Amino acid sequence: MKDQPPTYVNPAYIGDFNRILKGMATRMTHTGGTPSINEVSNQIALRAFTLNIRSARREVTAARAVCRAFINDGIWPEGVTDLPPISRLNQDEVAQLLDFARHPVSELIRIGQELLEEITNTMMRAGWSGSGEDLAQTISGVFPNRSRGKTPNRKTHVPITEGDLNRIDFHMLDQPH
Repeated sequence: MKDQPPTYVNPAYIGDFNRILKGMATRMTHTGGTPSINEVSNQIALRAFTLNIRSARREVTAARAVCRAFINDGIWPEGVTDLPPISRLNQDEVAQLLDFARHPVSELIRIGQELLEEITNTMMRAGWSGSGEDLAQTISGVFPNRSRGKTPNRKTHVPITEGDLNRIDFHMLDQPH
């Protein structure tokens, strides 16, 4: 065991890496696969394809940071989900995962697109009951509408009165038309 303190990893990166692992676990339940180091790599690529470019870069950076911390310290940073494929990895396997995550994001997007097409074709032939878009979201673990807030209740809206408009107009008198 090393005498130096564990490598610091931004908690947001740990959350991003856990999201990758959770997406992989969900995908494995739908496809019937076995969680492994290759499946973690595949999930990174699938998410890179389905996320917008900024989010994809952040998740890939998160995977790199968490893997580097494991290689430096010999243990996962505190807060990383203890799923079976991750808990069984040694430093050489994590180094392979880090090598995969070092691919340019544009390459990971291409790999993710190919994987997504292959998996959706297989699942559709097997009788997936939903749409292709639902399947893609399920496989990648990316649900774009979740980030939006709850739609406000229109019953609690208060109409704007003439007094409200007069208060706004008073402050706007100084402004050029």
